[in-house]
Amino acid sequence: FDPAELSAPADTPLSIELTNADTTAPHDVAIRGGGPGGGDWQGDPDAAAGGSATYQVAPLPAGEYEFYCSIHPNMVGTLRVGE
Repeated sequence: FDPAELSAPADTPLSIELTNADTTAPHDVAIRGGGPGGGDWQGDPDAAAGGSATYQVAPLPAGEYEFYCSIHPNMVGTLRVGE
């Protein structure tokens, strides 16, 4: 991911725009612990190879989260909320 670190205000809806520079594979965004009940939040749809996608994330409490590509879990970054 570029950038590999993101920040957002706490308790505010978040919009993530993913531009997929990889022309050979789709990618997406998921957030560990960012879903209901503390599970992972999963962005949908995937950004097609060479395409883009916009994800609407429900408000998150302050903290540090890991975001990742659920298709290629070795792609990770850090999301700092309210810090």
